[in-house]
Amino acid sequence: RHDEIVSTARELLKTLPTHPYVLKALSFGLIGQQNCDLALPVLEQALRLNARDPELHNNLGICLSAAMRSDEAIECFDRALALDGSDPEVWRNMGEALCQMNRWADAIPFLVKAIELFPGDYDAAIDKLAQALMNSGRNEEALACYRALSAGEPDNPVYLGAQLTASLKLCEWEGLASTTERLRQISAGFERVTLGPF
Repeated sequence: RHDEIVSTARELLKTLPTHPYVLKALSFGLIGQQNCDLALPVLEQALRLNARDPELHNNLGICLSAAMRSDEAIECFDRALALDGSDPEVWRNMGEALCQMNRWADAIPFLVKAIELFPGDYDAAIDKLAQALMNSGRNEEALACYRALSAGEPDNPVYLGAQLTASLKLCEWEGLASTTERLRQISAGFERVTLGPF
């Protein structure tokens, strides 16, 4: 309910203009609305008031990543991890920022750590890990990730399409016809775009 968070926080800031928690809530709501450009100055103000809050550093990193300022985002995630290394989201965000820079191999340990720390299945991190593995030439491990994702969401054409791509890269033909037919069924005869054609 990001719209409500933003409106409530803005109302509270009229009487509490420097309250760090309210600024933090506003930044969270703005990020949820995909308004990272508006969240940046809020985060900078909040960090001036509370520089030891790892969530603020993480949120700033998210906004900087969205602005394609990956080097600065990585510095923010580094600071967040130095303050609290137990948040799987920060580890994933760091991995995603490294992927954004095509630093696939560097991203892998951060994504693995995110998955280890997360209670339960962390599909977003597993998906990004699979991409990093594939782009690092570690196709067997990528295929294992995509198979796990497809098992959890058998009707997800993106996961199945990526699984098919990994199989092809490995020249693993077993089940190719049935997987392709399944993808045809859940992608409306391949009309729904699931991944790049190559």
